[in-house]
Amino acid sequence: MLKIGALFSGIGSVDEALLKFDLKAKVAYTIENNPTAKVAYQKVYNSNNEVKTFNDITKVDVKELPEVDIIVASPPCQAFSNQGNQDSLSDDRGLLLFQTFRIVEYQNPKVVIIENVPALLTIDSGAVFELISKTFELLNYKITYKLLNSINYNSVQSRSRLFIVAVDKDEDIKFVFQRKQKLSEKFNEIICDENDVDNVKYVAENFVKLFPIQKGKHLIKSHFRTDTNYEVDKVIYKPKACNTLLCRESSFFRIDGTIRTLTIKERWKLQSFTNESIDKFMELNLSRNNYLTITGNTINVNVLSKVIKQTIITFEKFQSKTFLTSIRTEGVVFNFISKLIENKQRTTNKRTIDTSLLLEQKQSLAAYDTHTKNKDRVKELIKATIETLIQLDKKINEYQVVKYSGLARMTVNKYFKDILDEAQNTHNK
Repeated sequence: MLKIGALFSGIGSVDEALLKFDLKAKVAYTIENNPTAKVAYQKVYNSNNEVKTFNDITKVDVKELPEVDIIVASPPCQAFSNQGNQDSLSDDRGLLLFQTFRIVEYQNPKVVIIENVPALLTIDSGAVFELISKTFELLNYKITYKLLNSINYNSVQSRSRLFIVAVDKDEDIKFVFQRKQKLSEKFNEIICDENDVDNVKYVAENFVKLFPIQKGKHLIKSHFRTDTNYEVDKVIYKPKACNTLLCRESSFFRIDGTIRTLTIKERWKLQSFTNESIDKFMELNLSRNNYLTITGNTINVNVLSKVIKQTIITFEKFQSKTFLTSIRTEGVVFNFISKLIENKQRTTNKRTIDTSLLLEQKQSLAAYDTHTKNKDRVKELIKATIETLIQLDKKINEYQVVKYSGLARMTVNKYFKDILDEAQNTHNK
């Protein structure tokens, strides 16, 4: 069974996706610093303490993390989102994105999944996304990315998010996102019974003046006029689908003859959580504001499940190279990228990043390049490769070692014969 590390794990969308769709993987560890989210996760998914949990990602010792095959990360989006100031990497929350690479560099998982707001593609004229792409390249990953809307995966919420999937470059495989699904769920199917309606906000019918209905692809909306309690031009949605849930009070909806905001249970359902999990979350009796925050921040379960499922399918095509996890590089790429960002922040007031510096200074990463790796680490990798080839009953020669280890032929030639004799002697014993 594949093991997953969940970074910025929130209240447990990864766990929910695995459980809801019976996916053959399990969460090995989570990293989450929000106290409310941590309490919720412990209650619903980790009551037996089977998952190892960590707090502040900037203080996590990578050597303490359990080994995983996949890393799923959903870094804070406030620094990039159109809903915020878009301070990008000038905002400390934006820099947390790159802590993901510190973990990835050491753990060397086969696949990395990053979820964030669509604006991550375009902020700073695309420089941040280019920096992400180049960092993955330096870490020996190739990426595929796509904007996925939850309404295309049988959820009646229109929620568009960017998913980046990075696959070990040594695997000659291209990740392909699953096709869209036809929407079969109906908005009225997520509506709570009258007894379950919590402290929502209502609008009196006599204050509503309907304009000609404006039809969008997913939403039908109208406006109501102002009074002393409400602002002009608030939007009322007729229940065809919900707009993107935020971490604050929702829009107003025409529901069962009333005009009101959504209940907390309805928000959970719009994020595609199961009734069983929702009941456990509700038993926490958190404040409405806390529930608004954690339901607005989480990843839609249906969408995430499709990405993870496709990742599991992709794994079936991988060659067996599990020994590579024993060869670690700690912080070389991460420190280089961090210094690059720091230098740009110090030398300019603009929120742009000159990613051309990555190409100009790439030679400074020679310690990470396979040609100049530490001799003992290179020999260890060659030995592990030969031992794996023996176990797999595959042909053993220098070409095979180059193919399976990713090392340069010149490097392999230098040590191959002596290590082969040693490995065979050990195997024969």
